[in-house]
Amino acid sequence: MGDIFAATVDRLTADGATDLYLTTRHVAVTSSDGLAAIDAALATARERGCSIAVDPGSRRMRAAFSHARIPYAATADGVLPRNARHLMIARHATSQSKDKLRRSA
Repeated sequence: MGDIFAATVDRLTADGATDLYLTTRHVAVTSSDGLAAIDAALATARERGCSIAVDPGSRRMRAAFSHARIPYAATADGVLPRNARHLMIARHATSQSKDKLRRSA
């Protein structure tokens, strides 16, 4: 997911500055590679003049962002404008892949 997020942010910010709002409210599992990809994508977007607000959305993601030293907003209230565009990046595990994850973990 981190690579997909990085590619999407790169595509969105390549043509000029924009405002981004990232929420990980429904993210259940993180990896160090995913967090590194998110951090790198956010840094690149900020270098391009992008304004970014990060809302971890859960205690688990707040802890992951804190551990990875990725800055985030204490609260999302008032961060997201009413006319903001919503882009959702999601990958859902099927019941078969969940079984594989359980056995390999």
